[in-house]
Amino acid sequence: MTLLIFYNLTDDSLYNEFGNYIGPEIESESDRESKEEEEDDDLPDRTENEDAGSDGERQPGLSTGWLTTTNNVDMENQVVRAEDKKYYPTAEEFYGEEVETLVMDEDELPLEQPIIKPVKDLKFELGAKDSSAYVSTQFLLGLMSNPTLVNIEIAIRHAIQERLPIVVVINKADGLTTELKLPRKHAYHKLSHLIEAINTHSTARDVQIIDPALGNFASCLWGDYYFDPNTGVSMKKQPASGAENSFVQCVLEPLYEIYRQVIGEHKKIVEATLAELGVTLSNAAYSLNVRPMLRLTCSSVFGTAIGFTDMLVHHIPSAKAAGVKKVDRIYSGAKYSTIYQAMENCDSHGPLMVNVTKLCPKSDCSVFYAFGESL
Repeated sequence: MTLLIFYNLTDDSLYNEFGNYIGPEIESESDRESKEEEEDDDLPDRTENEDAGSDGERQPGLSTGWLTTTNNVDMENQVVRAEDKKYYPTAEEFYGEEVETLVMDEDELPLEQPIIKPVKDLKFELGAKDSSAYVSTQFLLGLMSNPTLVNIEIAIRHAIQERLPIVVVINKADGLTTELKLPRKHAYHKLSHLIEAINTHSTARDVQIIDPALGNFASCLWGDYYFDPNTGVSMKKQPASGAENSFVQCVLEPLYEIYRQVIGEHKKIVEATLAELGVTLSNAAYSLNVRPMLRLTCSSVFGTAIGFTDMLVHHIPSAKAAGVKKVDRIYSGAKYSTIYQAMENCDSHGPLMVNVTKLCPKSDCSVFYAFGESL
């Protein structure tokens, strides 16, 4: 005989005799989850301090309102704008916080300072204890032969201001044909215009006028004078044959003919022409270049250049003769003193007197250099 004992672990009111559940309705798992979510929404939001105080880390999946924290986002797949990307470390990260770094652009330079500074040429000045200078006669003649080295206009004005006699020397006449290629008549007008340009500066009174016809025997060779070869007389009226004036006919035509033959003709023709003038050159002279050949030929035909010395002797007064007028003009002291008489007579044993004509400042404006002439 078997004894069966049933022990009821539940409330008898929840089940019937057949063991079926007849109690209140049991909630399903989905209903339970939805109810938990509603309860979570009713709870107040936790602050960051409360989260840090709990375990020191923000739990994944938590929301902070409108924005989602980076803990909920996959940083590897996040889209970053180009301006937010960081390619290089900052200056503070690279050099350290103890180093001050400044970033300046070229536009931030002041207007007075150029972006590219110009190159400065440093000028050095050598001071000499002995300021005396000696000018040779050859140097002065070199200046006369190279007018471009001297400001002719300033020299003429200074001579007029100082009441100095002026003489004019026209050299290098071969340039009229060899360089300028001027015809004979045009060459005459070129020389006439040069003399007129010098006379335009003679605006003061009692100033001499430059004229080739004054003070020499060539008064009939300049200006509107014409030479008649039939009668051998110079006249102011141009002949019916239409000949050129006396300067072109008697001066320029012979020069041009010599230049033409020396430059372009054969040796035999040049020898024949020079033989008519009584000049004979060696065979080595005909192998020279054009300019040395012209110089040798002209010196052989016209002789040595004594005209310049004759002009200085006749038109430039001596130092003693010109001393009286110069001392009267520049010396403001007593005219009957010993100093005045020594300067007037150019006495080399008299007191030293210097006429300062120009003061030139030094580059640093510390001193002046005085240029003067002894009287």
